[in-house]
Amino acid sequence: MPEKVLILPIDIKSREFDARLLHALVALERGWTVITGSKTLINRAIWRLPRGVYLFSTMAQGRLFLARMLKKMGYATIGWDEEGLVYADRDLYLAQRISVETMRLMDSVHAWGQAHAEDLREVAMAAGHEVKVSGNPRLDLLKPRLRPLYAKETERIKSRFGNFLLVATNFSWANPHVITEDKTRDADRFRAEGAQSYIAYQRRMKQAFIDALDVIAPKVDLRIIVRPHPVENMQAWTDLAQRHENILIERSGAIIPWILASNALLHSNSTTGVEARLLDKPAIAFVPFSAPRHESPLPNGVSIRVTTAQELLDIVLSIQNGDIPDTQEQDALLARYVHMQDDLCAYTFVKEAERLWQTPPPASALTPLLRMHLFLRHGVKSLRYNHPRDIHRRNIYPDTSLSEIEKRMDEIARAARIDAKYDINVIGKNIYKLYPK
Repeated sequence: MPEKVLILPIDIKSREFDARLLHALVALERGWTVITGSKTLINRAIWRLPRGVYLFSTMAQGRLFLARMLKKMGYATIGWDEEGLVYADRDLYLAQRISVETMRLMDSVHAWGQAHAEDLREVAMAAGHEVKVSGNPRLDLLKPRLRPLYAKETERIKSRFGNFLLVATNFSWANPHVITEDKTRDADRFRAEGAQSYIAYQRRMKQAFIDALDVIAPKVDLRIIVRPHPVENMQAWTDLAQRHENILIERSGAIIPWILASNALLHSNSTTGVEARLLDKPAIAFVPFSAPRHESPLPNGVSIRVTTAQELLDIVLSIQNGDIPDTQEQDALLARYVHMQDDLCAYTFVKEAERLWQTPPPASALTPLLRMHLFLRHGVKSLRYNHPRDIHRRNIYPDTSLSEIEKRMDEIARAARIDAKYDINVIGKNIYKLYPK
């Protein structure tokens, strides 16, 4: 019987690395071989990877070609959207992130929570799917049982910075590190649906954040640590830090220990607001102007909402003095959007992979030719030098050593109490094969 292979690509390392490794450990415990690493590099190398169950992190139109190739080569596919927890305008979200054609090629489709499932349902019906409310292994990491995983890093951050306000920015459309060809095309493609309006909203919000931080920085007795989104340009935030001794810019590592080490999190319309709330840390949403089309109900809705720099200063000073507002009335909203299982969400997805593996799609007789075609595409892309997409890939997925993978896997296994015996091989640049002993 062929080995069970689960392919778990990672798009943004700081966001997904720990969750994919937890997912991998649960699969390894059940006898799966797992291939993980940089999503871009895995997709380029798919021509030489074994047939298995592939996890899609988006079901957008841009993934249609890959979905078609995998289907023809006999891969089973699980579809979810890493961006599906926080978005504002439903129609704009579906236009940007969800394609009927791509979803039709999935073997199962999953949602973060009930609200996300309801928004996907119409497209899913057209694609011939029912949406399963399954959560996401990223949510597993926020549970109390997994927090010891971050204890050492949390203490290191606290000892280095003391008391601080963590500011998580989310302005990747208005302030991109690299403008890729795809991003330019997306802006044109979705202009009618509101992409240009969204970019204008983000630009205005970014400037409002800078102005507010200029006001509060001289008036608080704690550090302000700004953590730009992984694909944002750092320059505007570096300029801000140069004006204030107590503002620092840090973007290293996963967000969870930074939230745990902070006194509070400041954000606007960011998933980090939900993460802070689930980690029992005060989350402050700065909403200086109304933009219903571009503001998600969730992260701001489960946070302490302020609209002016003075209100922001007042709430930061209150939290600094130990007076934290009660937000329990927001629990119902949180439960509607976030599916938190008693057990790990990772178990649900591994069980789904087991189900799909029992009846894998048939491989086409043309599979050798398809793999040759993908090999040639890979070869052409390998010849590029400093292409914007490659710069972008290196920014969101920095090189990862084998020892880093091994060390983090061991730490996650101990925290999650998963007894998985495995070996790891490097099978390509930033691509790893994990298999049970």
